[in-house]
Parts: sequence; C-alpha cells; structure tokens
Amino acid sequence: MNKRRFDFGHLTSGVIVPALIMGAIAAGYFLVWPQYVALNKSKSDLVVKQGAVADRKTAMSSVKGLITDLEKKRQSLSAMDEGLPASPDLPSLLVNIEYLASQSGMALENLQIAGSSTGPSNPSGQSKKQDSSTGIITIDLTVNGQYPQLQALILNIERNLRLLDIKSINFAQPSGETGTRSYALQFMTYYQKP
Repeated sequence: MNKRRFDFGHLTSGVIVPALIMGAIAAGYFLVWPQYVALNKSKSDLVVKQGAVADRKTAMSSVKGLITDLEKKRQSLSAMDEGLPASPDLPSLLVNIEYLASQSGMALENLQIAGSSTGPSNPSGQSKKQDSSTGIITIDLTVNGQYPQLQALILNIERNLRLLDIKSINFAQPSGETGTRSYALQFMTYYQKP
C-alpha cells in the first residue's frame, strides 16, 4: 500500500510563513504604528517646550540683568527721588527754601506754601493739563536784598536738586539808605502722587 504522505514542508513554506508575515505586518500596523506616531508627536511637543523654556531662560536672564543694572544705578536714582519726591515733604521743602535764601545772602521776609490743583500755565496764559501722577505745590516767597543777591538766589534755585520752577518775580522800590529792595518770587515744585 502505497500511502500518500502529507508533506508539511510545502504547507509551512507556502501558506503558514506568508500568513505569519502578513500577521506580523498587520500587528505592526495596528500596534506599533500608533505608538510610533504618538512618539513622534511627543518628540515634536518636547522640541516646542524646550524652545519655550529657552525663551523663558533668556527672558529671565534679561530681567536679572535689568535688576543688576538697577542696583548699580540706585545711587543715581536717589537724586531723582530728591528732585521729584514721593510725597510733598513740606518740612524738608521749608528748610531747603530757607537755606537757599540764606546761602544767597537774602533776608527771608515771608513764605507761603499752598497746594495747587491747576497745572503750570503756558505762554498764552492758558493752564496746561496736569499729569494725574504729579502734584504741584505753589510757593510765594518774599525776600529782601540787593540785585546781585537775587541773581545768586535764582542760580541756587536753578541748581537745587528739588525741581523748582520760577513763575514770577516782582520787586519794590529800593530803600534809600541801604539800597536793598523787597523781591516777591512765586515758584512751583512738584511731587509724585501715590
């Protein structure tokens, strides 16, 4: 009897191997490909976030540089605070004006300080719009002395650290025996409003 034997070698090489290869390709497509796409998306997100971190580090180093520059320049900024103080600081202003008058050789006769709600006027006499962050103090000062002393007072006011704007100067007739006259000055100073 001649029995026919079934040859599994042909079956495995002809049907099973291609089926396994097709199964591996299908598994790769359905299992590995989504993971590969997700990995590429994660890599692109990582690159974007690393760019954002680099930008923030650059901005942070820039801010640190500005802080360092501010600390270096804080000494010179204190003069700005004295020129435009954070409050009216009237006691300091009174002492300052008295010192300016005595330094110029002028005798202080009268001093009046008043807050002002209107801004300085321009040459046409109209009031300028006042900045809401800046307050104005009007000062009326009457001093007695000679003209060269008045010039010295004006120069001292001009060189003073605190910002003082002379608005007007009026003067009286000189006294016969001493040659001095009375000068009425009106000027303004400014401060930062809180």
